[in-house]
Amino acid sequence: MQSSTHQGVRSRREFLRLAGLAVGVTAMAACAPVSAPQAAGSAGASQSAIDVNEDVTITVACYGGPDWMTFGDGAKASFEKEFPHATLNVEYWAGDDQAFLDSITARLVAGNPPDVGLAGGSSWVDAFKGKGGLLDLRSFWDLLPSDDQNDFYAGPLQQYTGKNNELWGLPMAVFSETTGVWKPAFEEANIPVPGDDWTWDDLASMAPQLTKKDASGTVERWGYRLNANDLNHLSIPVWAYGGEFFNEDYTEFTGNSPEAIAGMQVIHDLIWKAGASPSALTILEEQNDSYNAFSAGQTALWMQGSWFYSNVRAKLATGDAALQSAWDILTLPKGPKGRTTFVSANPIYAFSASKEPQWAWEVIKFMTSSETQMSAAKVFGVEMGRKSANAGPKPAGQAPEHSERTAAMMAESSKPAPQPPHYNEVYDTFTRVMQESFWENKVPLEDAVADAKKQIDALLAQPE
Repeated sequence: MQSSTHQGVRSRREFLRLAGLAVGVTAMAACAPVSAPQAAGSAGASQSAIDVNEDVTITVACYGGPDWMTFGDGAKASFEKEFPHATLNVEYWAGDDQAFLDSITARLVAGNPPDVGLAGGSSWVDAFKGKGGLLDLRSFWDLLPSDDQNDFYAGPLQQYTGKNNELWGLPMAVFSETTGVWKPAFEEANIPVPGDDWTWDDLASMAPQLTKKDASGTVERWGYRLNANDLNHLSIPVWAYGGEFFNEDYTEFTGNSPEAIAGMQVIHDLIWKAGASPSALTILEEQNDSYNAFSAGQTALWMQGSWFYSNVRAKLATGDAALQSAWDILTLPKGPKGRTTFVSANPIYAFSASKEPQWAWEVIKFMTSSETQMSAAKVFGVEMGRKSANAGPKPAGQAPEHSERTAAMMAESSKPAPQPPHYNEVYDTFTRVMQESFWENKVPLEDAVADAKKQIDALLAQPE
């Protein structure tokens, strides 16, 4: 039987954007066959609901490039070795993302979707869920031993937890925000690289000292760089100062609270008072890719997602040992209320029309087992949804402390970025309204926030 299909062609860059990684991650190495977990070991729940001696085929739709194809083939081989009577039919999609969504939607309508999806992020899950197409995994999850449940990071799980405690998916690869540090800039400024207890006040103090200008006043190196002043990235300082952008049930924009404004003010002041951070408009005018700027020593501190490690390693690979070790990562700075990183997870989920829901869950358990995710972490060089999976080896050349700090950040405090109703409209409205304050400093921050609240509250009041 043909158990794998390949459909379409899509660049790695586009897949990473859709999957929630980031543009610029280098291609991942080929994946060796994934080690199969014990049937009733780390996978957890009892298998009494499936007949392991019955021939069965489970279809998995996987969106990704050649690396994901290799990973899928390895997982397929290991799963079928564990369950000799089961066939894992992996459909690989690497073409147009809309074609993938249209195809799955058509199959949902026809009542014959794949059993399992391994693709996309929150927006894709929401699209399928909105059509009643996803299986609530909560009853299966509840059968897992508590130690097994507690091995998953809380933040990524929250991303796929519904309003009524439904569980629409489990996290595979997980991405969070950290801070890249260019060490020679600190040496030149005679400033010690901060430790994990550094604060936003520390950052505000050292960023101007790390900023370097030439004789004409042109900035040669920025002290701090934040690529986007959007709801996601601004959530980090807002949370650190005790604010939230929305109330708990997403019926009101609360970014006008004193705490939220204090968090945003830190970033605004770094740009417009200290002159130590470029505005988004300046970044566009410079046309200097953030990865290139950091790798060339033109950025001293850079808040970026954990996906940037492999890209920076690749850019510095041809340099000498000193250049390759010129960078490091820090945790996020702390504020009056500590620190929290937002997380984005690639999910694995099951479709409600699956003819084999118990087997679909068995595949999800297998893919999210500690052993399988540890193998994936070694290949992809990113953190996975399980804590224990991040304790294993990483790709050659990746400093283990980078993964350790990222994992520690997620374990300390992590949660999904805001996910309001009318998601695209709310995000676009916030970005557009705040541009005049963050991009050009034409409008005071408080006035821009007040305008954002008025427009976003009107959007939230509309039915979904």
